[in-house]
Amino acid sequence: MVSFKDLKYGDLSQQDITMASLNLEGKDIDSLEGSPEIFRGTFALNTNNLKDLTGSPREIYGDAIFSDNLLTSLKGNLKTVIGNLNLSDNMLEDFEGDLRKVTGNLIVEKLDFFKERDTIEQAIMQANIVVGGNIITDFGTFKQDAQKIADFSKNQRIGILQKFL
Repeated sequence: MVSFKDLKYGDLSQQDITMASLNLEGKDIDSLEGSPEIFRGTFALNTNNLKDLTGSPREIYGDAIFSDNLLTSLKGNLKTVIGNLNLSDNMLEDFEGDLRKVTGNLIVEKLDFFKERDTIEQAIMQANIVVGGNIITDFGTFKQDAQKIADFSKNQRIGILQKFL
């Protein structure tokens, strides 16, 4: 078991770190505890043993690469990626968590649970994630449809109100 804070950088939580790139690919990391609160640069933690994003930076200004992990959840600190986010080749069944905004591309290839584009698009909307760039999947590349998001949000609000009436 290796957490981020056990690496040579130590505990960087509560800090705002600027680096060109932090490449911790294939280091058997299973916890992001001790990661900086805000990270500026490429945050590459692909090919590790992460199951969720607990302890991750709250904001990443640059690309975030979490592909080839064991992610079953996006629960954790990550709220904003100002850049691309790669979640490919994980075990995600939904996108629930704290993530709300990706300004670049959201790359979600090789997610076995999702069998078609519509299920991925629906799961992203249900998690209230806004994607500024393309959503790249095994089923093609597409833009998030602002009208679908608006309709989904409206229907969700109506459903909640009906429960209380």
